Amino acid sequence: MPSARSLFQEILDHDEPFRLFCSIAAGGEAQGGWENGRIAALVPPALRALAPKIARHATDEDNRLAYTREELLRLAAAGHGPFIRRTLRTCALAEIRVHRDVSLAVMARTGRVLGRPRTRRALLTAAVHAVYAYERLAGRRRMVTLGMPERLDALGGPTAPAHE
Repeated sequence: MPSARSLFQEILDHDEPFRLFCSIAAGGEAQGGWENGRIAALVPPALRALAPKIARHATDEDNRLAYTREELLRLAAAGHGPFIRRTLRTCALAEIRVHRDVSLAVMARTGRVLGRPRTRRALLTAAVHAVYAYERLAGRRRMVTLGMPERLDALGGPTAPAHE
């Protein structure tokens, strides 16, 4: 079974998939900071100069998420919990669908460019669908659970009172 590191190395070793990977990574904030942090951990030594920029971005994202979590907890305490949970669930389900669709498209394109055998492409496609099924059944719970963030006052400012 291919690992994330071996797939990433395969992309780095070939120009066209690497350009595709970079265009996706630079294409917007949709992936979120935690994925940038994961990418930073996979960067080979020759490209480590990029790792601090990616790690700083991941830290900024962590701070924004911690702040957002604090605000959601404050709003839930003010009686908006059911609405917040429904909204988070809807967003989580949409996000995992988008992640699946993008993963399938990238794997298909990368597989064609690299000339991967049909069986390997089918295995990777099945793996993407398995991750989607897991996220849909169990993984999304972590995305919709309101819990106290590890970092409190992550953005360093007073919290505004809840509006009625």
